[in-house]
Amino acid sequence: MNTCGGTIRDTTIRQNYTDDSTIRVADGAGSPIAVITNCTIMSNIFAFIGCVYFAVPARLEHCDIMYNESTSADDGVNIPVSAIYIASIGSAKSIIRNCRIMNNSAASAVNNGMAVWIASNAVIENCLISGHDKGGVRTGTNAYGMILSSCTIANNTKYGVYMNTDAGYTNAVTNYIIYTNGTADITNKVEACTNFFWYCCASNPLPASQGNIASDPLFEGISTNNYRLAAGSPCINRGINLPWMINDVDLDGKKRIMMRNVDIGAYEAWPPSGTIFYGR
Repeated sequence: MNTCGGTIRDTTIRQNYTDDSTIRVADGAGSPIAVITNCTIMSNIFAFIGCVYFAVPARLEHCDIMYNESTSADDGVNIPVSAIYIASIGSAKSIIRNCRIMNNSAASAVNNGMAVWIASNAVIENCLISGHDKGGVRTGTNAYGMILSSCTIANNTKYGVYMNTDAGYTNAVTNYIIYTNGTADITNKVEACTNFFWYCCASNPLPASQGNIASDPLFEGISTNNYRLAAGSPCINRGINLPWMINDVDLDGKKRIMMRNVDIGAYEAWPPSGTIFYGR
């Protein structure tokens, strides 16, 4: 499916085979930004470098991208990705929000199987990225302009986030949980990349002066793919509030900021239902 603009809404795209990407957003002079929203993209087999491929800025919102498989080989230039590939697209940003990106895979090659590859200029907010046979999110060498906020990246086989970016490029990762990911939750090309991380929870040593913590986030149930925060999680009320959160929701569609501070990760912890008594 190729598009250069318009909206794909409330659609299930399932069990297709293509020698291209399952969805490719390509260049079209004067075309509006393509929007893919409220869609399920599941169990497709594709032979290009991403199940969803953005050659130009686009928006992917409230979608499930699950159980898709890449059959493409790594030719050393185009690195196959099991879910979403964001190409270098100038100054405009592609946006991925409120999506579940889970259990996508690739057939072969060393670099295959990561969930999301970012060349440059992307916003990823309120997403769950889990269950991939390579890793969660990887950046290109000269990636810049990335705003990664309030996601949970967990239970990927090799790594959670691979910051392949050279020192001197400006990016920001805030309110991320990056935990239980194979051999490394975070892999950095250079140590300076640790300065990208603010108010995150990861097993890697990140600067505590930037609000980062290394404690177990206490998920409700990894074995059942439940990455919500259990009672007593150190991620509750530990994030930094950002302007977009004021009237927004978490990945469950609930209020994004429940207490004074936002919770770290894609899900906001809510107290159990019950009776509240007010005294005078």
